[in-house]
Amino acid sequence: MEPSEHNDPVWKLLEHATATDPGPYFTRRVMREVKALEESASRDWFSKLLEHFAPKIAFPALAGVAALAIALTIAIRQDKDLPTVNPGIVLQINETDFEPESEMEAVEYLGQLMAVADPAQLSDAALADLFF
Repeated sequence: MEPSEHNDPVWKLLEHATATDPGPYFTRRVMREVKALEESASRDWFSKLLEHFAPKIAFPALAGVAALAIALTIAIRQDKDLPTVNPGIVLQINETDFEPESEMEAVEYLGQLMAVADPAQLSDAALADLFF
């Protein structure tokens, strides 16, 4: 023990404390608690979960979760029965209809409309072009 520890107020309090002896069943109670901790550690997570909830609450909750899982399974299977669209058909572009010059003119026109600071200056047709 270092000399600075003797000046510590905790040590001074401990000098005035009365000594206590363990009771006659101290060891038995400690061993009972250790066994209870070992048993609770060895149980699986589901039994620990059920221990915290009363059976009146746990079983209806589990039934609700099961019903939800069944409903989701049915919904997913119904989605699979829907007709599918071939993406190759949807994404086909007829290259003869595409004119880069007209597309660039449309982009420039929309850029000019967006650059206007006051929307009140735009006509109804220009606003319709901008939004649609």
